[in-house]
Amino acid sequence: MDIGNTLGLTAAIITILGAATRRGRAIFKKIWHFFTRYRPKPPRKTLRPIVQDKFCWWSLGTSQAEPVMQIVSEWYITNISYGDVLICKVILRKPKTIGNISIRHPRRDMYGDYHIPPGNTTEALVDFWVKPPTKKEDEPFDER
Repeated sequence: MDIGNTLGLTAAIITILGAATRRGRAIFKKIWHFFTRYRPKPPRKTLRPIVQDKFCWWSLGTSQAEPVMQIVSEWYITNISYGDVLICKVILRKPKTIGNISIRHPRRDMYGDYHIPPGNTTEALVDFWVKPPTKKEDEPFDER
């Protein structure tokens, strides 16, 4: 009889006998959690964005004969993680709208879908198209 079969049979017997008692179930649960609990998690903080207040604006317009509101802002974004970060999308919370983001290339004056290297700060252009508009012509957008 080979050792793999012996270990498997022993483990099966211990599991069956152990599951029959309260103490056995507790031990089995601890062992099970020990082997299944580890899940690598991405870091909670990877970016530090800072808005450039001078370059934030919004305006009203039309798209397909319907009123829309365009919101544009520029940001400095620092990657504080240990790996490259790619920003896939930006979301305006209220009103919930998905926007567009363009990241400046690390070494060229070009904007697009670029990774931000670890420890680097770059510029980003963000814009949203809100339909229907939530503000009137002369109202400030900031609601802090």
